[in-house]
Amino acid sequence: MDTIAIKVSIEFCLNIGDVDFLYTEIYQLFCDHNLREKFIFHLEPFILSGQFRSFKIPEPIIRKLIRHYETE
Repeated sequence: MDTIAIKVSIEFCLNIGDVDFLYTEIYQLFCDHNLREKFIFHLEPFILSGQFRSFKIPEPIIRKLIRHYETE
């Protein structure tokens, strides 16, 4: 269920063009529920497919993505 919620949240914020909301309130909500790693994992396909090319990805999120793959 949490995977669906993460993907829907990302798609929703992209569709309304409010990724700042995604990186603040939405991200914090998932962190509060111990879903930080899953959020980062599910964010990657959206980035790789170019859906974020019109939006700035905050440096802390990029660092978390890098750390996620350094530990694998």
